[in-house]
Amino acid sequence: MARWLLKSEPFVYSFNDLLRDGEGIWDGVRNYQARNNLAAMKPGDEGLFYHSNQGKEVVGLMRIVSDPFPENGFPDGPWVAVRVKPIRPLRQSVSLALMRTHPDLHDLPLIKHSRLSVIPLTELHFYTILALENEENLDEPSSQDGSGIMQHNRASTKQGQGASTKQGQGASTATVNVAGTKQVKNTTR
Repeated sequence: MARWLLKSEPFVYSFNDLLRDGEGIWDGVRNYQARNNLAAMKPGDEGLFYHSNQGKEVVGLMRIVSDPFPENGFPDGPWVAVRVKPIRPLRQSVSLALMRTHPDLHDLPLIKHSRLSVIPLTELHFYTILALENEENLDEPSSQDGSGIMQHNRASTKQGQGASTKQGQGASTATVNVAGTKQVKNTTR
């Protein structure tokens, strides 16, 4: 089983949205290295859901539930997609700032290749990040749009989204509802 980190802007499609939908299609990747990572996924692989641009934190655990398939609109390639299902939110989100300070994560591809939207993880990286969710005295994430996963877990109402919709340089995300399934489009140019 392989482990992955997949990024999405929370103001467009957050982990809370995936929890609500129950399943999603991860597509829209427009970087060849990230596309190759998507194409390497297998059902049963696990992924960490990372809120990029706003929050910059790992907020949830999900499972890849399909083999890669041609992305809708590109039947002859080169772009692919996979189906994902949420497993659970993290007890506490794990910020990029915290990951940068941890000695076992010094070579984490998220830090070295920060613009890549689909990143393979070693078991050490994956389990270190999961262990950090249980660290005491972690600060509550304070994302500008209020989409922090811990805030959502305490509130029964959906947190405000879209307080800021400024896109990161070279990256955008969109969702499309196709046959009742949300599609998460992560585009890194």
